[in-house]
Amino acid sequence: MLNQVSEKKAEEIKATRKEKSALDFSCLLCNDMRVPFDVQRKTFYISLDMEEETWESLDFMSGQPEYEILFFEDIIRYDKKEIISEGKKFPVLVYNDREYASYYVTFSGLPLINLTTDVGIWQENIEGKATFYDTDFTRHGIQQSEYNGHIRGNTSRMFPKKGYKINLITDQSGVTELNKMSLFGMREDDDWILHALYNDDTKIRDRLSMEIWERFGADAVSEKGYYGPKMTYVEVFADNRYCGLYGLVEPVDAKQMDLQELDYSYKRKNPGGLIYQYLTFSEEKNPYREVEGFEIKEGMMSENAWQPMADLCAWLTLTDEEFLEQQWELVDIDSALRLWLFIQMITGHDHTAKNVYYVARYDDELKYDYKFYFAPWDMDLTWGNVSVGEINTVYTAFEHETVEHRVYWDVGDRLIETDHEGAKEYVQELYKELRGTVLTDQSIKRVIYELDSEIRNSGAFERDSVRWPEGVHASDCEQLVSYAKERLAFLDKALYDLEYYEN
Repeated sequence: MLNQVSEKKAEEIKATRKEKSALDFSCLLCNDMRVPFDVQRKTFYISLDMEEETWESLDFMSGQPEYEILFFEDIIRYDKKEIISEGKKFPVLVYNDREYASYYVTFSGLPLINLTTDVGIWQENIEGKATFYDTDFTRHGIQQSEYNGHIRGNTSRMFPKKGYKINLITDQSGVTELNKMSLFGMREDDDWILHALYNDDTKIRDRLSMEIWERFGADAVSEKGYYGPKMTYVEVFADNRYCGLYGLVEPVDAKQMDLQELDYSYKRKNPGGLIYQYLTFSEEKNPYREVEGFEIKEGMMSENAWQPMADLCAWLTLTDEEFLEQQWELVDIDSALRLWLFIQMITGHDHTAKNVYYVARYDDELKYDYKFYFAPWDMDLTWGNVSVGEINTVYTAFEHETVEHRVYWDVGDRLIETDHEGAKEYVQELYKELRGTVLTDQSIKRVIYELDSEIRNSGAFERDSVRWPEGVHASDCEQLVSYAKERLAFLDKALYDLEYYEN
């Protein structure tokens, strides 16, 4: 750190000026870049690489000419990893020729996102400027973009901590255009999700599920595209307020899955079983982008836009005999069975009636022109976390007894129950392979500990719990580790004989 530190000078400044609780000061520069500020705690935040023991070169100065700053102590004499993990705050004296006040600087091990808005962050629609600080920003600089966005989610929008859909844009001579950027090593895009992680006490379940799906499902079901979301942890600020720990998510969209002009992606939101939806899709050449429980997320609207879903429902409503006799090639069996197995692993009860994309890829060599692939999304209600209505403020509770629950998903269930194309043996062999490699008890435990370490050793988990005391924050991740181990032990028995899934 290049700033001079002088206790004597600090005492001289205090002796000749009036102390104030706060000043009109909100701009601290680190290496000539303005850093995020929380006015309520009078604290500035710096993102650093918490894996690297050596301190970065840090040059602080006031970003407001009417004020000067002085640090009380030499920050870099401390152990870098320890002060990041502890969230230690370092006092900074801010002063002019008449008055002074104490402010603070603290360090995070996660990337930071700073948003400005015109209306306040908790409004339905927001817009302004977004600044992105990666953990190497002190050396390589920041990224900035104009943006617009809105609150996202159904139940989650009722939480005090909101999640957002963010679109990066540029304004060129009064014309708004999309601004595609690669953020924190993720894909280059203008379309991002800020997931609030409010109702998961570990803040791990989404990311854990995504990493497991990546290991055997997301890029295995099709050579074209990645069939699932990706997420990295960040801390978010808006209008000089700390908003908390978030997940920055790549959505499951046309770009993620490499969809073409004639392909469709149907978002399943909250319908009944597909077999009861047949008329919804086929009636009068349904012209609407959104019907009860389903929405067309990708694909051109036409009178035949819902026909692939109507064909899928018709396939599922066949008698068992007809189901086995007709080789429709309508469903990619590998994709369906991998998702079915994944839902069983994570106890994804919320995926029974929603949180799955039904992706119809066009192929004119097929009898019905389309083949379905499947992709999960929104994985907070997993690993024992279940929806409980209005029983508590987060509408969620951990229920250990779900560790031995069967999870129903109509497409996969039909394949298993009829043993379509040897579905039973297929999932048994796939599960056996995974249990010996990426799904050993030790492997899952290691992933959970690594994710837990990332959010706690960065200081972000503790800051989030202080910012949102009415939310849920686990003291550690041991309950999740135990549940995962028990869940896999249950599947060891249930999947190897499949009697549990045939009844």
